[in-house]
Amino acid sequence: MIPLSRAGAIPRALLLALASTALAGAQAPSFNLALDPGLLAARARFGAAVAMSGDTAACGAPGDAVAGLDAGAAYVFLRDPMSGAFALRQVLRPNGIEAFDRFGVGIALRGNVLAVGAQGDDDAAANAGAVWVFARPFPGADFQFVQKLTSPQPAASDGFGASIDVDGSRIAVGAPRADVAALDAGAVFVFERSAAASTYVLDGILVDGAPGVGDALGTSVAMLGGTVLAGAERRDGPGGVGNAGAVLEFQRILPGFWTVVGSITSPAPGVDARFGAALDATPSGPVRPATVAVGAPAAGAQQGALHVFERTGPGGWAAVQGLGPTGLPPAGALGTAVALDGDAIVAGAPGRSGGAGEVDVLRWQPGTGAWTLDRTASIPNPAFGDLVGAAVALSDGVPLVGIPGREISPLFVQDAGAVWALSFLGDLPGELVCAPGVVNSIGLPGSLLATGSLAVADLDLTLEAGFLPPGSFSLALVSRTTSVVVQPGGSQGTLCLGGSIGRLVQLATQAGPDGRATIDVDLSSLPQPTGAVAAQVGETWWFQVWYRDVATQVTSNYTDAVGLTFR
Repeated sequence: MIPLSRAGAIPRALLLALASTALAGAQAPSFNLALDPGLLAARARFGAAVAMSGDTAACGAPGDAVAGLDAGAAYVFLRDPMSGAFALRQVLRPNGIEAFDRFGVGIALRGNVLAVGAQGDDDAAANAGAVWVFARPFPGADFQFVQKLTSPQPAASDGFGASIDVDGSRIAVGAPRADVAALDAGAVFVFERSAAASTYVLDGILVDGAPGVGDALGTSVAMLGGTVLAGAERRDGPGGVGNAGAVLEFQRILPGFWTVVGSITSPAPGVDARFGAALDATPSGPVRPATVAVGAPAAGAQQGALHVFERTGPGGWAAVQGLGPTGLPPAGALGTAVALDGDAIVAGAPGRSGGAGEVDVLRWQPGTGAWTLDRTASIPNPAFGDLVGAAVALSDGVPLVGIPGREISPLFVQDAGAVWALSFLGDLPGELVCAPGVVNSIGLPGSLLATGSLAVADLDLTLEAGFLPPGSFSLALVSRTTSVVVQPGGSQGTLCLGGSIGRLVQLATQAGPDGRATIDVDLSSLPQPTGAVAAQVGETWWFQVWYRDVATQVTSNYTDAVGLTFR
């Protein structure tokens, strides 16, 4: 599996310096990066909600205590298109948030509009919830407060703001414990931006035509033009399957008037499966109709499941793909969070891997029209309670993965949280060790990824080292075993290979102005101390890059190391 974290976030000044010296036309490297929010306190739960649009990411920290215990905060990052790294742009703690508001429990971002949920806000009623809307004049600018939205029919503990989506001039807000139609049946409130006043006004209250107590409509929401999809994770399924869950589709008939036009249920409904706990949708494209991905994290005795549907007509949806629960790890909770964009789906399973969590990445195959599992991703040194994949987002091929239970080591700051940007376009699923590497003279750990093919017969493997000092001499190393040797031969870094180590001397190269070095590897001739050998099917080979550093008191450093099992 490929780890999510490869390097710390790059300071903005360094990003600008790298961009100014980049080679013309250089492609953006696809490294996995940690988003650095700065100092976090215990129980901040940074990464409990994540959203991304273009090169902007927003991450919620509902446990942030700066404005009061569990008052919350939202962090805005900008991604540099050349380096792929994220730099913190803004921390939002608007005036008026108070203790236990949990600002940041839900987040939606689309273009220049950002909406942040505060599920515990008391302005409308005790813990009724609220959504804060922010806007910016253009991408890259700071977000400014626009308006605070609350329920027009508030009641205590409605959960208004637990789920949010932004689409064009509309904002849809889920309130899964609203009592509009029945006790805790839930509702979705749609707000439309007034062109004249540049404020949002209520455009519709969406409820189930046959509501049930505790259905929790609004657990999740997604908008597709003039339709809203809303998850009701506790709605009874077909045949009376208790709390199986469902997704309802609402269509806007006239301004202020919405109606239910259809529903989506699990192809294999199960008791308490929570189908609809998470969902995401994309509109129709040139070769594929509108598509919806729905999570059911409690299906199959908490194994979880992911289901993909395609539109067949107004209000009609057909199941085209699914994962689980049969054959999935126990208690994995796959489908806790779902993100769908283009030809990729990212689904969180925060209960997997001994309670540390993982994410599954699916890719659509145009030739077959099927969604296939591309890889499963975790993080280096996973620990119980990390909750990898408790929140996910996906935009332009860049997934964000929220890890709200992550502890900051070695300070042992519990539940501080973390967010990683996972790159999967083109890189090979490998196992990473010694990650991240030792920080070098430009203030970053060198990072290594592999691209090409794991099939030995293809003879297609490229190593790409990044975040090296520009112009630094670099050399790839290869071995069939790993070890840990700290500062070998006076080096600043850590050698992660053991046993018989070969050096790809003939492929020695220099990092470019953007800090990248690319090395093409010949799998039919991997150097070893006793002579070159060919990689064999089923073998695992480990690769690492040594590079010259320019710091005054050190001579060299190492990237992290990646292990590839060939087929």
